[in-house]
Parts: sequence; C-alpha cells; structure tokens
Amino acid sequence: MPARRLPRALAAACLALTGLPAAAGEGRILRTEVLVSAPVSEVWKAFTTVDGATRWMVAFARIDFRLGGTYETSYSRDAKPGDPNNIRLHILGYEPERMLAFNFTAPPNVPRLKIAEKTWTVVRFEPVTSGKTRVTETMVGWGEGPEWDHAYQHFEKGNAWTLEKLVALFERREDAARRDEAMRLLRGLAGSEWRASFEGPSGRMEGRVVFEELFGGKFVLARGFLGAAERLEPHAHMIVGRHPLTDALHVWNWDPAGAVTSGAARLEGSDRLVVDWDTVTAGGKRAEYRVEYHLLDADTYRTRIFQNVPGGEPKLMIELLYRRSKTQESGDR
Repeated sequence: MPARRLPRALAAACLALTGLPAAAGEGRILRTEVLVSAPVSEVWKAFTTVDGATRWMVAFARIDFRLGGTYETSYSRDAKPGDPNNIRLHILGYEPERMLAFNFTAPPNVPRLKIAEKTWTVVRFEPVTSGKTRVTETMVGWGEGPEWDHAYQHFEKGNAWTLEKLVALFERREDAARRDEAMRLLRGLAGSEWRASFEGPSGRMEGRVVFEELFGGKFVLARGFLGAAERLEPHAHMIVGRHPLTDALHVWNWDPAGAVTSGAARLEGSDRLVVDWDTVTAGGKRAEYRVEYHLLDADTYRTRIFQNVPGGEPKLMIELLYRRSKTQESGDR
C-alpha cells in the first residue's frame, strides 16, 4: 500500500472500531458534541496546528502531526517540551477535515487517570453549512469498576468543558454589535401580539405569538399558540438570549410534543434573524432546520422554516406572515 494512502486507511479502521460490538466490560461510550460557528477547514486547523490549539485547547503545545505522531500539551504556560507532566496524545489515524483518532499517555501527576490510557478517542468533523461545523468526540474502550468510573466522570466533564471553549473561540469572532442589534430587533417585537392566518389540514388555522422581555431585556420570550381562531392552544415557546458560556446569541425552544430545540442565532443583513435549529424529539430523533424571522416593516414579520437535507438544498417547510395585533389578549387562553 502506498505510504500516502496509509493515514486514510487507518482512519477508516479507527472509524470501524467504534462500530464493533464492545468487548466484555467495555460497553460504555463517552460522546460529546458541539456545533461550531466556523467552516470545517478552520475548525480542523484549530485541532491540528500549534497556533490553533493554543488559542483554545491548551496553553502550551508541540504537535508532530502525522500518522504515529504526538501532541505534547500542557495547561501551564510555563511548560517546556519534554516536561514530565505534559500530556501526550498519540495519533492513530486521520482523514483531513473529517476525522482524527488518538489515544493518550497520562502525566504522572494524575495517576488516577492512567487507567484511561486504555481508551481511544475519535473526533469527527461534519460540515453542516459553509459556516457551521459539527464536532463529535467519541471516547471508547471503557472498563468497569471504581477507577474506571472516576476516569469516566473526569473526562465527561473535561471533554464538555474543552469543546465549549472551541465553540467560544469562534463565537468571539462574531461582532458583538451585531448580536446587540439582533436583540434590539427582538425587543422591538415585545409588548404586542402577532397573528398569522393560514390553511391547515382541517381548515383555516391561526397562529399567535406573544413576545416578552425578560430580566431587563437580557432575554426575549416568545409564547406561541396555534389552532382554530375560536380555540387557540399553547404551542412552541422560545427563549432567545446570550449563551453564558460562549456569549453568542442562542435560542432554546420547547413544544407540546416534548421536542427540545437549541441552536445558535445570528443577524443577517439588518432585519433578518436566522437560527440553526437542532431539534431532538421526545422519542430521541434528531432533525436540523434553518429558521428565519424577517422583519418586513414595523408591523409585519415573516417566518420561514427550512429542513436541512444532507447533501442537498434546504427544503422549505413553512412560511407564515405575522402582523402586529392592535389588541393584546392574555396568553392563558
């Protein structure tokens, strides 16, 4: 096999390993996933270059990025190459901008984590859009017992914390003024009731949304109602505000069927709020949507919901025109 093909072949082998039935006592899988506001090429560099890794992952890094190469890292800015307490990751395989697999050698100053050297990690990079990348870190090979439990709990918290730092790295690049402008646009919808009328499967339907400012305008709550005009029932409820870990604009949404949605939001142009919805149904199924709220004038906005199609163009699912109502009624109908 030509040497230039070896990394891709081993990468495929590492991916295959994660799909094999677990050996006895190694059934646990630790999976952490984030959506990063950056193209996959930039996220890959953040993982695989010294300049990238030291911006978010560690304070010190020396990377020999090749098959069989090593990451030598430390959280201490005073660390030097060869320091005994440096962390060492060993590259098992990779596919550029798609997958990175490694295991690690624990430093002697954390002996309780040495047992986890028997695990290995696969990081997948999935382009969601041209400017969004899903990063999924899967750690496998876990055993059973108190020592394993301690190590699992350590990495469960640590991996989540680390990937949130990756999210924050790219979210900080967004213009804070744009986020403020997006919140200003949403606050402009508050204090009024908004109505839309459309043809449903069983006749004419009406949607109603009431926007409210929360905690001095730090968050905006949108309470949705849906049904026949004479009987509206509570529908999806949404909260928009800055995420405390990333400082990015974020949306949380709940609906009566038990689905929960979370996603980053951004302002496109001066009057269009776009949200990347990641929805998980009550049954555990996932779906991704692009949702647009376009303010057409002071009294009208349009909502459009697109379902993301892998490898294809987003599919328009819903388009509604909401108008500001002259009378705001109680939301407890």
